[in-house]
Amino acid sequence: MSENVDRFSKTERKLLSFTNAGHFFTHALVLIFPSITTPLMAEFGLEAHEVLRLSFFMYLF
Repeated sequence: MSENVDRFSKTERKLLSFTNAGHFFTHALVLIFPSITTPLMAEFGLEAHEVLRLSFFMYLF
């Protein structure tokens, strides 16, 4: 395994670490958002379709 890691330069390892972290957080938010939909509806007095409309912006950023 260590011989595969040695093939990457320091810059490539940083880039891979950054993209892996971004990928992880994207999936984490995809899993978390459905569970916070109901509390958001109650807190802000929104209907389900209005809260789900907000999820569109989450996928953009």
